[in-house]
Amino acid sequence: MSREIRKVPSRPTLEQPWPEWAQRCAAGRAVFPPAAVGLAGSRYLPESAESLVRRVVRGAVAAGRPLAAGCAVGADAYALRAAVSLRAAESLTIFAAFGPYGLGAWRDSAVGAVVNAAAAGAAVRWWAGGGEAVDLRARLAARTFALVSFLACRPGSSLVVFLAKPEARGGSWLALRAAMGRGVRVVVYPVGFPASALPSPGGGGQWAPVSLGGLPGGVMWRPGEQPEAPTAAQAKAAGWRFRHLGRCRPSALWPPELLARDD
Repeated sequence: MSREIRKVPSRPTLEQPWPEWAQRCAAGRAVFPPAAVGLAGSRYLPESAESLVRRVVRGAVAAGRPLAAGCAVGADAYALRAAVSLRAAESLTIFAAFGPYGLGAWRDSAVGAVVNAAAAGAAVRWWAGGGEAVDLRARLAARTFALVSFLACRPGSSLVVFLAKPEARGGSWLALRAAMGRGVRVVVYPVGFPASALPSPGGGGQWAPVSLGGLPGGVMWRPGEQPEAPTAAQAKAAGWRFRHLGRCRPSALWPPELLARDD
């Protein structure tokens, strides 16, 4: 019995038309996904803060920014309800740590808010942290990383975090640190305590006030002064060899395949 052999498509040649996206990249006109606004925060955010979350969502919608949020009670649920009430659910992407119909949900899952937003047109990424067999804590953390990756892949995106306590722990701080590590702009709104009580997310620096869309009360982390990056000649004298030209940033910021040490 003979089997049909399918020819694997080769790379486009000069005679073959390149895909439209490749033509845009070659012409320097690559189109990135639009910058988005992610919303995260404490599960036990007081109801009095719902108006604050709504104002942030309204500002993002007015600016034409897509929205992204999690699936928990508190800040996440406030954001979902705000998007629905503002008729902006179609611009919302929800990262759910559970499946359809609340399968795999736990006591702090905002199943009702997620279902209502989905019915209004929101896109839901069910099991965003893995299936039901995945440990709950690991699933929640992976869901957070999925949301941050969604933002990081969209240059110019921001993550707005609403904190009810000045404690450097929990999923909100995980999202905050992960976003900072991926180069996503992070704005924190302390609720019920002064911004001066916020702990450091790591490294030298300080929290500085910032107005997000004209809404005061937010803060951003301003890192301290960084050491000047060495020149290629200085790096070579220190025993590093570089496979790129010009000035370099500190070696810790470069992927290992770009650096090699002459030990």
